[in-house]
Amino acid sequence: MRRKTTLITLLGLWREQWLLLAPALILSAALGGVVSNTVYGWMLGGVLEGVRSGDGARVFPRILAYAAALCLIGAGAALCRYVTDVMMEKGRLKLQSRAFGHILSFPLSEFVHTHQGEYNTLLSIDTEQTIQAMSRMLALLSSLLFSNLASIVTIFALSPAMGWVVLGVALLSLTFNGAFAPYLRRLNATQKRNTAELTVKLSDLLSGYLLVLTDDQQGYFLKKCLDTVEKHFEMGWKIKKTSAVASTPAELSRFLIDGIILGAGAWLLARGSLSTDAMMICWTQGVGIGFAMRRLAKDFLSMQENLASAQRVCALLDKHGGEGREQFAALPENARVEVDGVGFTYEDRPVLQDVSCSFAAGEFVAVVGSTGCGKTTLANLIAGFYEPDRGSIRIGGVDVRRLPVGALRQLIVYMPQNAGLFSGSIRENLTLGRAGATDEQLWAAVEQAQLGETLRMLTHGMDTQVGEEGSQLSGGQKQRVALARAFLAEAPILILDEPTSNLDEQSAQRIIEAIANMRSKTRIVITHDEVLARAADRVIEMKSGRIA
Repeated sequence: MRRKTTLITLLGLWREQWLLLAPALILSAALGGVVSNTVYGWMLGGVLEGVRSGDGARVFPRILAYAAALCLIGAGAALCRYVTDVMMEKGRLKLQSRAFGHILSFPLSEFVHTHQGEYNTLLSIDTEQTIQAMSRMLALLSSLLFSNLASIVTIFALSPAMGWVVLGVALLSLTFNGAFAPYLRRLNATQKRNTAELTVKLSDLLSGYLLVLTDDQQGYFLKKCLDTVEKHFEMGWKIKKTSAVASTPAELSRFLIDGIILGAGAWLLARGSLSTDAMMICWTQGVGIGFAMRRLAKDFLSMQENLASAQRVCALLDKHGGEGREQFAALPENARVEVDGVGFTYEDRPVLQDVSCSFAAGEFVAVVGSTGCGKTTLANLIAGFYEPDRGSIRIGGVDVRRLPVGALRQLIVYMPQNAGLFSGSIRENLTLGRAGATDEQLWAAVEQAQLGETLRMLTHGMDTQVGEEGSQLSGGQKQRVALARAFLAEAPILILDEPTSNLDEQSAQRIIEAIANMRSKTRIVITHDEVLARAADRVIEMKSGRIA
């Protein structure tokens, strides 16, 4: 059974840094709390006692000692903050790498059902908020355990009566704020969904902006975005009002603690039960606790927003990806593909029904049929993007479900009908097919894809920037870059979906010849192109989700 990811589990991201992180947090809390307040109280006590007794000689040395101590405390606190920030940044890198790697292990069906805007929000806003949740949680724990607690112990040592009063006010404030936490977290969880929805709407608007302009639908899409913005605003206003009510006791406790300690301290001082130094140390510790309670309440309430994001990240990491596959020890010895009695249903609609066929190693097979008959679905199943509901698909006699995702990518290169390009140069897009490819290998693939002449005409050649999603290239140029990337890959199985759809007749003919000459690869080509189908060794026709 998969273990449920929690915030405590995520704190394990820093397990290698705990030897530095834990002492830095403890020392930072102590220096910023009980140590600095004690030194400040000791200095004020000496000043007041010197003024009261008329002994000015006692004042100046204490001020100098306080200044020196303050410099040391500041230097120590700065070092602790530096160490903590570095450790947090390393944790951020690990969390984002883990989340991104986990998303890439998902089957294709996960991306079909979840908009990319949702993942954008998870990988950017939610991971950032999760790191803040961890940071705030550690700061709260260190402040409570090593700063406030130490200050209360100090007050108890000097005056038990004042200690009990301060402890009671502090606990009352924490309890009141804690009561609002679950409600605030639910509100923030809803707000996170609103944020993701807004990201989805904006992503749709920007990615399809040309269509929006063409159809003159700016008003329609703007209204959809503004409706989501309004929901976001209303929920944000509700969160702010609740936070304001919840933080009121913390604001009051700050002044209450100050007043109680100052009044009680003055009374005890007048009775001779408390020295001036002790009274001022109690007062500065109380002031420190009051400020700390205000900060703790504010951070605790703000942390509910962070925890809502952390819950979304934990839910993402709990989703089953490809890493759960049963591992097969070795890659199959040959590239023969066998499809045996495969059935597949998509959203309660049967797409493939009892499909059985085979593709011999080195064979060139064209899969043809009308639109919607299941050709692309069959290709996706062979590539391992989906798992069949019934039957099996084997490569070299090994069920693809037993092969890890990395092994499948070594065996199969797949070029979909709408092959995407990434922002960057043509060279960078090509080397995705084979990392470390030489210029000679790159140009060989480019020539096979009938892209060489085009590249030689470009000022920057292979280093030309393609723009976002290949926006700087024509449809035919994008198609040929994607083909060159597929040709460059060393995988023994090549699956191409409509490889000649955006090409002129002459370029298409040359690419058909290039595909036909790749006799070392098992070539599965989905096509409506009759010329391409005739060039294949064999044709498989599909009709209504079955082999015709």
